[in-house]
Amino acid sequence: MDGIIKRQSAIIGLIGAIIASAAYVAIWKLQWYSSGWMAMVILITPLILGITSQILAKRALQGAISLKQCVLAFLIVVVLFFVAEALINYLIFVVIDPSAQEEMREATLKAVSTNPNSAASSGVFKEPTFTPGEYFRAVLSKTLLYTVIGIISGFFIKNIKTTS
Repeated sequence: MDGIIKRQSAIIGLIGAIIASAAYVAIWKLQWYSSGWMAMVILITPLILGITSQILAKRALQGAISLKQCVLAFLIVVVLFFVAEALINYLIFVVIDPSAQEEMREATLKAVSTNPNSAASSGVFKEPTFTPGEYFRAVLSKTLLYTVIGIISGFFIKNIKTTS
């Protein structure tokens, strides 16, 4: 049973990885470092794909899914998404185009200076660093945050009665 969930979620996660990679390449190539709508796409996409994975897992198991299986379906998707996101960012900002690091810093400083009441100006955000450790920390923190959402959505999806 878990094999079905893992395979299906891996496919959805790989689709998410492709979306994340394409989004970050577009951000880099088109200089959209401070694009709010691209940030929203990147934040919402793993949620949509993770919840879709949970729904499809429940359907594949004919409605008999546990909370653990629901969370597993969600977790596989978001981990693949965030690992791909970190890898593509590392490749772009460290390997392919290190000069883009300065453009990213300038975009961050511009965001802080144009909106002094934002979270960025309050010290919540710091100047971006481009070390492997920072990328690993980002993957872990995003995965933990999104897993909480996955548990909540999994609880609701598990408890939805299906009609056959």
